Amino acid sequence: MPENRVAKAKRAYENFCATFWPSHRDDVEASHREFDEASTDRWVEFTELGDGARCTYGLAYVALLQMQNIRRTYPSLSPEEKFEAYLHSMAGMLDLVSAFELEIAKYAFWDASHVEIDRLPGRVRRRRADIKENFTKQQSTVSKCKRAAFNGAMDLYWLSGANLLEDLGVPIKTDVGEFALDNWVGTNDLKLYRICRDLHSTPHEGSKTMRFACSRESALGTLRYWRNVDRMSKNVMLYRNASGYRSLDSTLLSNVDAAVKHLERELRKVLNE
Repeated sequence: MPENRVAKAKRAYENFCATFWPSHRDDVEASHREFDEASTDRWVEFTELGDGARCTYGLAYVALLQMQNIRRTYPSLSPEEKFEAYLHSMAGMLDLVSAFELEIAKYAFWDASHVEIDRLPGRVRRRRADIKENFTKQQSTVSKCKRAAFNGAMDLYWLSGANLLEDLGVPIKTDVGEFALDNWVGTNDLKLYRICRDLHSTPHEGSKTMRFACSRESALGTLRYWRNVDRMSKNVMLYRNASGYRSLDSTLLSNVDAAVKHLERELRKVLNE
């Protein structure tokens, strides 16, 4: 968050703990970063984050920027072609395709009329509206595209981070030893709650993050767009899974930085900035 909001957020957290968890103590590895309360920055700039943070949020940030870019730069493509461009460009830029962002992209490029939307089940209409509001609403300037993409990336990592930490086996250290963590995520954001109820990781072969579950109502299965994008994504993801995955430890950060630079340049051109 912007520097001048950190102090207020920290006080709110301490007040919450004092009220609802009075016997708590900080983790022995708790960190307290320095911050500038006098800062006038209103937004966080992705490119100014540290290496670790850019790796952490980079995949989702690039994905959401690319959704903005494709809709702006290639308006003449059909919805299916836009999705295909997204799928192959993510593999090309990062050599990494996240199933969560892939599902969001299906909603981002879905171009349905009001009549078609009104005929859909209420849960589908709600999910579509929630994803648009939280992740894919088209923005009018490069700054707004970057800001929306970063906010969305923070939410996506927050939703998946608990499972990732369990997969990594990160323990909690206490005065009486180390303990395995059973992570839970809580939110009062109803949009995020509804989204992750329908789109979420599911356990597979001992992992909390290697498989993805999503809702697909029969009404969507009757639409050509959804049949096509589901087929494309399934074919590519099954192929990549069968081919095996290589380590990206040495290339992910440079790939993210190069992709962000490229996408910001593309957005500046199409938005005349």
